Amino acid sequence: IWSEDGEHVTGVAVRTEHWRYAEFYGRGAGAMLTDPQADPHELTNLVTKPQHSEVVAHLSQLARQVTHGHRPHEARELRWRDALSQPTAWYGSNESLRIADNVLLYQHPNGGWGKNVDMARDLSPEQTERVLDERNQTETTIDNGATHGQIQYLARNYHATRDQKYAAAARRGIEYLLDAQYTSGGWPMIYPLKRGYYSHITFNDGAMIGAMRVLRDVARGEEPYGFVDADLQARASAAVERGLEAILQCQIVVDGRKTAWCAQHDAHDFPPRGGRSH
Repeated sequence: IWSEDGEHVTGVAVRTEHWRYAEFYGRGAGAMLTDPQADPHELTNLVTKPQHSEVVAHLSQLARQVTHGHRPHEARELRWRDALSQPTAWYGSNESLRIADNVLLYQHPNGGWGKNVDMARDLSPEQTERVLDERNQTETTIDNGATHGQIQYLARNYHATRDQKYAAAARRGIEYLLDAQYTSGGWPMIYPLKRGYYSHITFNDGAMIGAMRVLRDVARGEEPYGFVDADLQARASAAVERGLEAILQCQIVVDGRKTAWCAQHDAHDFPPRGGRSH
């Protein structure tokens, strides 16, 4: 086990007679599996190789046992911004599912989520009640990774556990993305629509592209979106096609030459639009 600040666990390594496995937490999270006998300089990371998936799952479990598998070590370091950067074997762990249950709590009845909330934090019973009381008042958005990030997280935990509550919530999130799309193909920052720059087609902070990436993966029907039926796949595919057309329409033309894009564009006829003034 090692720590960069002497307080929080940064990573853990496990060595067996055949393998060396390491997990890294927080920023720069990831995992590494090497075969020191065949690769003494440890230049090849085998962690994503399908033939080693059982080895990775076993060693990841051992790594969590080494750190006692308790939240006091791992979760103090982990923040919601890092939740999608964890090793594949981590999803479905007790800590991952604790956060997934938080994500369920924060989901708005319309299927979306608000932004800039650390959904990885421990919630007291009082805080849980407050979240349930206030979530209907939250503005739901695709800004700053909101909604499309939660959908990805729930899908990964469904894939790890096959717990239908995560699939059901992810489906509601996908339906939110489909509902939020303009007929012109773009997405607003906030939906339901809020007057002002929030209603423009929004590229900044990965908003529209984040939504489209999730819908692209849904349309393909690949894991972790195996729970999606053919109808939802088809609607996601059509939404992505409309989104691509909107991106092309938004491209700024100067003196007859296609150039760049702005952070936000008009939702109907696509010229650049001003955002907030600081």
